[in-house]
Amino acid sequence: MGTKVGLIILGVFVLGTYLWFAKPWEPARYNDTPQGVQAQKIDKIVDRAIAYPNVSEARDMISREPKFDGYQVYSEYTPVVEQLYSAGALHVGFCYITHAVRFGYQAEGLYATLPKDQNKRKALIAIAQKWPHPPKECNQKYIYLRIRGWDVDAPEGSFLGTN
Repeated sequence: MGTKVGLIILGVFVLGTYLWFAKPWEPARYNDTPQGVQAQKIDKIVDRAIAYPNVSEARDMISREPKFDGYQVYSEYTPVVEQLYSAGALHVGFCYITHAVRFGYQAEGLYATLPKDQNKRKALIAIAQKWPHPPKECNQKYIYLRIRGWDVDAPEGSFLGTN
C-alpha cells in the first residue's frame, strides 16, 4: 500500500513539474519561420545583455552622454526612443555597452521591450519596419535596432564567442 501511494505522489510531482516548466496551455513564443528564428536570436541576445547587466535606459544614456567635438552620437536616437515610448514600449535601452577612452560609451544596439497589448505591439513593430532586419510579429519579447557590432544574421556562437 505504501509503495503505491509513493508512486502516485512521485507521478503527480513529475507531472506537476513538467506542467510548470512546459506550460503546454500557453502558445509557443516563436514559430519556425525565418522571422521566428530571428526573433528568438534577438530575445536571447537582449536577455543576455540584461542579465549581464550591460544595458542602459535610453533616455538616461542620451542625457549623460558627453560631447566630442560638439557632437553627441546617441542624441540622434532621441526621436526613435521617444517614438518607441509613445507607441507603448515598456522599456527602451541601449545594450552591450563598451567604454573606450577616445570614444566614450558605445552601444551595440537599441532595444525596446514589447508589451502584451496587441495594438501597442503592432504600433511598435510598424515603427521598426524602417530598420534593417524589420521584425514580424512572432510573439517576441523585444525589437532590436543594430547600431554597430553584432548582427542578427551572424551565425550562432559568433557574438562574443558565446553560444
